[in-house]
Amino acid sequence: KRKNGEIFPVQMFGKSVDSRDPAKGAIWTVVDLTERRRLEDEVRRTSQEREVILQSTQIGITLSVDRRHRWINRTFADMMGFSEDELLDHSSRIHFPDEDSWATIGAAAYPVLARGEAYATECQMRRKNGELIWIQLFGRAVDAGDIGRGAIWTFVDVTQRHQAEEDIRRALAQQVELS
Repeated sequence: KRKNGEIFPVQMFGKSVDSRDPAKGAIWTVVDLTERRRLEDEVRRTSQEREVILQSTQIGITLSVDRRHRWINRTFADMMGFSEDELLDHSSRIHFPDEDSWATIGAAAYPVLARGEAYATECQMRRKNGELIWIQLFGRAVDAGDIGRGAIWTFVDVTQRHQAEEDIRRALAQQVELS
C-alpha cells in the first residue's frame, strides 16, 4: 500500500541476515510491478483484439511451420471443410489433390519466402469431402532470415471465378463453332 492509500502489486524477496538466528532480521527487496502488470494487460487486450480480427475475416489464414498448421482461423477450417482441431499440427499435404501438386507448390514457394518476398499463385486444393476448389494462395515468411519460424498463408476461394471463366470460354468456343 502506498502512502496515499493506493494498493499496488509488488514482488518481494527476503533473506535472513543469519539463518541460525531469525531475531537478527531479514533483508527484503521489493519490486513495484505496476508497469509490468499494465504492459501485460495491454498485451492481453491487443492479443484478444487481433484474435477477433483474424477469426472474423472472410479470408482463410494459417501459420504454417515446416508445412504443418500451427494456427488457423475458422474461415480456413470452414473453407476446407474441417474442424479447427482436425487441422492443427497436421501437414498441409491434406489440402492438395496429390503429392506432386503439394511438392510443386513447396518447391516454388519456399525459395521465394526465404528471400523475404511474398509468394502468390492460384492452385486447386481438396476439401475434406474430396471436392476440388480453386484457391488464390498468398504467403510470406514470418522471418525471412529464419524460414524455420514459419510462414503466414492466406487463402481466398476463387472457384466461382474459375467456373465463370470456363463458362465464358465454352460460350466463345461454341460461338466460333456456330460461325
